Amino acid sequence: MRRCRPNEPISARAGQGGAAVAAESGATEAELDAIFGWTDRRMASHYTRKANRKKLAYGGVAKLERKTGSTDHSANAYSLTDKLGAGN
Repeated sequence: MRRCRPNEPISARAGQGGAAVAAESGATEAELDAIFGWTDRRMASHYTRKANRKKLAYGGVAKLERKTGSTDHSANAYSLTDKLGAGN
């Protein structure tokens, strides 16, 4: 197995999963560009937007769970808003 060198961009195949993990761990677009060797911000922006959406979704569901008193972590936003009488 070949070792990664600090100044060498990570291959595209290895980068797909790694970019998502890095973005979800809080890596910035500039950091993703540097890690994966991207020359423009489009790919980095894709991964950071996706990670931000995921964080926002978890945060929103957590708020709904607190408001409804639900501890059912398999519940989704639709079932939780139904308990509040919203969305009708």
